[in-house]
Amino acid sequence: MDNVIFSSIREAGWMGKSILLLLTGISVYVWAVIGIKFKMLAAAQRSSRALLKVFRANVANPLQLFNDPRLKNSPSPIAAMYLAASRDLVYHIKENTGAPDKLSIVQLDGIENSLKRAISDQILNLEKSLIVLATASSASPFIGLFGTVWGIMGAFRAIGVQGAGSIDAVAPGIAEALITTAAGLAVAIPAMIAYNYLVDRIKAMTSEMDSFASEYISIVEKLYMRD
Repeated sequence: MDNVIFSSIREAGWMGKSILLLLTGISVYVWAVIGIKFKMLAAAQRSSRALLKVFRANVANPLQLFNDPRLKNSPSPIAAMYLAASRDLVYHIKENTGAPDKLSIVQLDGIENSLKRAISDQILNLEKSLIVLATASSASPFIGLFGTVWGIMGAFRAIGVQGAGSIDAVAPGIAEALITTAAGLAVAIPAMIAYNYLVDRIKAMTSEMDSFASEYISIVEKLYMRD
């Protein structure tokens, strides 16, 4: 029996083999995306925690890290936010020649808008390629289902040709149907799990970015706002 099944798989029709090849390619791409995204988010979280620790150690000087060259290539989304807001803060301080250490409400709003833009840019960067996982998790079962239908059709054709429903007649089509179904699920399930996990991690990082933005604005307001 086992020999018949494995032989049937090897002898699967061109459609079954094409579907298996397609699902294999999708699976390789999905796992590559999963690996890259997990590595990227882990690095971003580590860098963000390190940056926040240093920043909060001396809140009396929000510009303490502005000239640190490590921030320019940091994977931390908070680093990008910090640099965007600090550039605006430095610009406004230089612009206020009469009272360089005092900001107007308009200037403070400008810094806040820079933080909001930076958050939007970082969220887009964090979510990049997630559409691959979402698409794979939803489309792969249907690709496998197509192979299922094709394999069952092949089994019925074989019965029609041989005029009998023996195992030798239906095994190739049924094996093709089952293998493509399993392959579709094997691609979809990891993609779905990874997608949900990564979305949850990104939501947590977005909340962290929002908190940092509020913290930065609060510090700048206390130190630089005009009376």
